[in-house]
Amino acid sequence: MVTSTDDLVAALQPPLNAAVSNRDFVDEEKHVPVATASGEHDHDNIDHIMSTSHIAALAKIQTQRDQKVREFQERLRRLQELLNKSEQEHKRKDSELHYLRDRFAQIQQAQDVKRSADNTEYLKNALLQYFDGTISVNQLVSVAAVGLHFSDEEQKKAQNSKLMHGNEGIIGGYVKSWWG
Repeated sequence: MVTSTDDLVAALQPPLNAAVSNRDFVDEEKHVPVATASGEHDHDNIDHIMSTSHIAALAKIQTQRDQKVREFQERLRRLQELLNKSEQEHKRKDSELHYLRDRFAQIQQAQDVKRSADNTEYLKNALLQYFDGTISVNQLVSVAAVGLHFSDEEQKKAQNSKLMHGNEGIIGGYVKSWWG
């Protein structure tokens, strides 16, 4: 039994070549030349040879198609390898990006802590100056607005609050009573 198209072409090619070159048309079942009484070849045998020739041509075409299929399969395999490498690289880049984002957030938090510590020191000094009477309540509110990042609206509320009005304001009176 023929196992592939290459084997089929190889099996059919010699008898076909021999039959065409020798003009001997052989009955496949009896393996004897077939001719009519007048010495001419039987028309059925010519059809048989032609169909064998056609089969050989089709087998050759199929062999070429099989080769193309193998080439495309190899190309597909290479493309799949490239895709896998690309996906792995993408995962690696995503991992690096995640790490860098986390690291950036940590740096920002550290800067915020430092800024917060600086603001705390700034507000502490402003309060001490207010307690010593070196700055007024309006100046203290201005310092607090900067240190606590007041919006314009919040700063206006602080400037117009009840604590800011009056002789010394509630804060001023309270602090003086507290400190003696």
